[in-house]
Order: sequence, then C-alpha cells, then structure tokens
Amino acid sequence: MHRILIFGNSGYGKSTLANRLGKDFRIPILALDTIVWEPNQIAIRRTQKDLAKDLQDFIENNIYWIMEQMLLHLQQRW
Repeated sequence: MHRILIFGNSGYGKSTLANRLGKDFRIPILALDTIVWEPNQIAIRRTQKDLAKDLQDFIENNIYWIMEQMLLHLQQRW
C-alpha cells in the first residue's frame, strides 16, 4: 500500500489530490492543519507536545495514509 506526503502552496490542489487518492486507494487522510491549529480558534498554534502526540497517534493507528500540508507551515513549525 501507500504512505503519501503532499506538500505545496495554498490553492495548489493539495486537498483535492489527497481526497482523490484517499478515495482511490481507500486509505485515511490527515490534513496536518487539523492538528497544527487549535480547534475553534483563529490562527492559534497547538503546542509541539500536542501536535506530536496527535501525529504519532495517527501514524500508529493507520498502517497506510496520506498527509497533506502547506510546506511553509511545516517548515516554520518543525
């Protein structure tokens, strides 16, 4: 199966590609924005500890996966 990372700028079709591949390969998708930012907040980053825990949980619970993220955010965070 597959482990796929999709990086790119805003508006380049990352989510569209991730959703298409997830559907075609029947594997889960993690949009990293969903774990980078505090839920129900505007532009508030989560702690590195919380982010790392959620990412580790996703990887441990899914043998195959697709992740998508804007490269700039990932570079700044990690």
